[in-house]
Amino acid sequence: MLDEKPDSVLLNAGDNFQGTLYYTLGKWNITQEFLNKLPFDATVLGNHEFDDKIAGVVPFIKALNHPVVVCNIDDTLEPSIQGLYAKSTVIERNGKKIGIIGVIISTCDCFYTAAKSNLVCMLYSEFETKCYFKLVKMSYLTESLKIEILMMIGYGDRARTQCEVVPLFRETHPDLPPLNQGTISKIEAQYREMGHVRKVPSKRQAVVDDDTKLNLLLALEENPITPARQLARDSNLNHKTVLKILKYEKKRPYKMQAVQELLEDDPDRRLEFCDLLMSNIFQLKSPPCIIVIIIILEMTLVSENEKFDLSFLLKEIASTGNLKFYLESPSVNEEAERLVKEEGVFTNIVVSHSGYDREIAIAQNASEKISLIVGGHSHSFLYTGDNPPGPDTPEGPYPTVVESKNGKNVLVVQASAYTKYLGNITVFLDENGEVADYSGAPIFLDTYYTKDEQINEELVPWKAMVDAHGTKVIGSSLVTLDRSKSYSGECTLGNFIADSMVYSVSMPV
Repeated sequence: MLDEKPDSVLLNAGDNFQGTLYYTLGKWNITQEFLNKLPFDATVLGNHEFDDKIAGVVPFIKALNHPVVVCNIDDTLEPSIQGLYAKSTVIERNGKKIGIIGVIISTCDCFYTAAKSNLVCMLYSEFETKCYFKLVKMSYLTESLKIEILMMIGYGDRARTQCEVVPLFRETHPDLPPLNQGTISKIEAQYREMGHVRKVPSKRQAVVDDDTKLNLLLALEENPITPARQLARDSNLNHKTVLKILKYEKKRPYKMQAVQELLEDDPDRRLEFCDLLMSNIFQLKSPPCIIVIIIILEMTLVSENEKFDLSFLLKEIASTGNLKFYLESPSVNEEAERLVKEEGVFTNIVVSHSGYDREIAIAQNASEKISLIVGGHSHSFLYTGDNPPGPDTPEGPYPTVVESKNGKNVLVVQASAYTKYLGNITVFLDENGEVADYSGAPIFLDTYYTKDEQINEELVPWKAMVDAHGTKVIGSSLVTLDRSKSYSGECTLGNFIADSMVYSVSMPV
């Protein structure tokens, strides 16, 4: 393609770490070796570049032979990474200067911040457990705080998206629990509906008579997997009231799913593992990664209802160290305006690792001279037309055309993940550097394309190392170890990993 179009711009939207045994064993070394074989004009850091903390990304950046760009990071408290990347870079094509601005999702460290105060592990009896993040009740949001949130949202050309308000609230009120987009939506909806944000008393009945309670229990008996919120709506009761009734009657207020049959000795093993885990947690000076603990506890059995606040474990979980992340749109616009004034660029391209929704928001709020956003993070497959190539269902058109606050068209593109596709777009600009036309579509990299023999040869020593570990047969499964529901619920692969951890400490050596 570069032979056919030598003036092409090749961009990397981040998340080059993780995915296979090649990275697990080779880390940043193998990543930089093969990335350097491609003539990238710029790369933006993704959140996974911090999986091995600052110490893991610093040598990676140093080894790359092309610029790394990120405009919304404050590295004042991380001297080891200072000076290794820039907010932008300027390239030249056909005598025109083009600015390339990098931006990473501003909530890159949000899990650390939010989880410190919000992580609660709920362990239930009777061979069932439930591990989840329980958001802190929003009772701390006073009327004045809600008004402040509305002011942060703004209006008209100065309006912010909910994604932008979340980190802004966190920066303004670091001592308060973090805000979520659902809460912002409720505040906005109440203000539009009622013209105020004062607390509204519930209209549902507070006192439950015996007939109502009986009808609720009969409804649950008829359909045992009915969600508690649905029961509340059907019975005209408050959700909390339904939960109290179910708890008193020793009913489970969540959907049960038979994914895995327990063996006869599984309950004892889970009890043993839970006791050992909690004992070790309180003894360790440097606690283990909380993500691993959450996976383990998903399938752990305890004998009585217990609640463990594990927030103390999260003090050192932030892989991004002391880096601070600023809002995407203001950071991008500030750098774009600087490039126009100081560097005299003809247009700007944003290479983003922020996610499709946020990239649309960046386009909507874009300053002058931003024509294209090449995105990542959300793994969004975009395609225009019928019969898209490959296995993915399009989430939107390619490109997604967004009108900016200045009435200009900004193009947003993404091409899924895992190098299944190669993003491919040609943009035609007018004399002012604004989008006049475009063409192109993501290319599905199937077996039609022959592999590069030189790359295959250079992979041989790495492949030998990977095969030495990856071809070892350590067991077999009678069922498919599926992970397709791992983001939303229980899955057989998750159960397998959790059980392996349980058995690793409970089986005699």
